[in-house]
Amino acid sequence: MMRKFFSLLSVRIFFVFLIYCIVVVSVAIIIPTLDQRRIREVPTVEREKIQQRLYRLLRMKHGNQGRFIAIPKTSDPEYLAYSIASVDNQDYREFITAVVDESEPHQQAINANMIMGPFEVENLNYQFYLLFPKLPQSYYVSQMFSSPSLLIIMMMFASLPFIFILTYSLYRPILRLKKASERVAEGDWVTDPQLEKGALEFGYLGQSFNKMVAALQEAEAEKNRLFGNMSHELRTPLTRIRLTNGMLRRKADSSLEPDIDHIEQNLILIEDRIQAMLSLSRELILSRDKYETIHLPDALIELLAEATFEADANGKILSYQDIPNIQLLLNVENFRSGIENILRNAIHYARQKIAVVFHIENNELCIIISDDGPGVKSADLEKLFEAFYRSENTEVPDSNGAGLGLAIAGHMVKSHHGTIKARNGELGGLEIVLTLPIVLVQ
Repeated sequence: MMRKFFSLLSVRIFFVFLIYCIVVVSVAIIIPTLDQRRIREVPTVEREKIQQRLYRLLRMKHGNQGRFIAIPKTSDPEYLAYSIASVDNQDYREFITAVVDESEPHQQAINANMIMGPFEVENLNYQFYLLFPKLPQSYYVSQMFSSPSLLIIMMMFASLPFIFILTYSLYRPILRLKKASERVAEGDWVTDPQLEKGALEFGYLGQSFNKMVAALQEAEAEKNRLFGNMSHELRTPLTRIRLTNGMLRRKADSSLEPDIDHIEQNLILIEDRIQAMLSLSRELILSRDKYETIHLPDALIELLAEATFEADANGKILSYQDIPNIQLLLNVENFRSGIENILRNAIHYARQKIAVVFHIENNELCIIISDDGPGVKSADLEKLFEAFYRSENTEVPDSNGAGLGLAIAGHMVKSHHGTIKARNGELGGLEIVLTLPIVLVQ
């Protein structure tokens, strides 16, 4: 399809360029013919009128001086040259020399006059050239006709609207496609019918792009369903194994107790991992239509209170600023789950303190969740939001997590058109910085 699109686009550009060249060449050929200073034949419809005017001038005994030029008809070249040379105006002499042998009368604009000829009258052995007053051709128009470079520049300026329309017709659908691809890259997998409108070639490309987006949507939905189904199906054999392990505990002697406890601990670990996978699957499948405008305190106050209680139970202190009373467009369940995972991660790795700070800048809310734990290696910071990734840290006991908490948070921020990043903060531990757009109240 892409090869077909570029082939059609190339054909389209070729034909547009061909038409443009034809138009430019045609204009370059036609425009010089409009020059009044060119020697042209007198139109047939005007010849009889001019001939009658010549008869009237000849019948007049006075007042015809300077209104026509009479050149004797002769076969003597020297006498003819002498007669033409007797004409005072050089431009008139050049015109007469050019048309003296022509069988049809011609005309040429010279300054403020139009000279026409040669005309003949019976029984008079002369050729007559009539002079008529005429408005002079504009100086700038004459310069354009006389200078090819100026004519080319004028044609280039005349072509600018055409070039702009052509460029805009190509730029607009490309820009729309660029924005659509950026939107898809950010996780907003929604088809855009506007991409299929416009020029035929871009319509084909828009159809292909929408088909790709639809296929991505289906693949994502299928992946999430498979992820959730696998996690759910694993619970059944896991439950059976735990029941069997309980029966072994009752039947076995005390020497096997440590081994049975070890099995039980690993079963609990597997169940926790499956629960984390189910949580991630649920977050991914959450409908994108479940968004509502909500005040930030309503979304966070209860969650922060629970996190404070959990930190206190672990001998740590969680502090947070007053929650700004602003509005956000949130999928509330998804938003709380993401923040909760970040808070629990901070509580686990902190030595004593966890801090939550809010900033508002450029119509965006910035939430910074930091701890005074050991932090993370610089090389690992960008990988923290990948599913199942766990940074190695020997200073803090393993939480036996699946590495999905920050992945859930990363997906939450992405679905809310925000940004999330990790860095080592001032307290020495990890800082998670979330940025979300604020809903402006009209």
